[in-house]
Amino acid sequence: MYSRVLVAMDGSDCAKRALESAMDIVKASNGSLTIMHVLQVPSTPGFGKKLTTEILLVYRRDARAFLEEQQREAESHGIKAETLLVKGSPAKAIMSAAKAMNADLVVIGSRGLGGVKELLLGSVSNAIVHGSKIPVLITK
Repeated sequence: MYSRVLVAMDGSDCAKRALESAMDIVKASNGSLTIMHVLQVPSTPGFGKKLTTEILLVYRRDARAFLEEQQREAESHGIKAETLLVKGSPAKAIMSAAKAMNADLVVIGSRGLGGVKELLLGSVSNAIVHGSKIPVLITK
């Protein structure tokens, strides 16, 4: 069974299902759960450093509130969960966090882009599946 589970959340319906699956696994294995969110801040050229800093603070505040909400959801199911907020490229950040915490399972949602969109845009879940050294569960 899995003892250290990392679930990456982006607010999508698939990510909500990923959290549900991760909670089920943690309950069954009596393992630990870390809920992660990767902060992606859009560039703000021409806005100046002060406004960019203020925008970043708003994004961080909202991301922390989102993670706290997910943590409360886990706790409502009797699961103590840690949270992790990082900034960067989602796939790289998720794989790096999994390695740093010595996770033995990563759980992520798939947005189901498929077809040409996935080919052109790439996919976080696809990048993690191909780059991860540990098992990955993708929920739909």
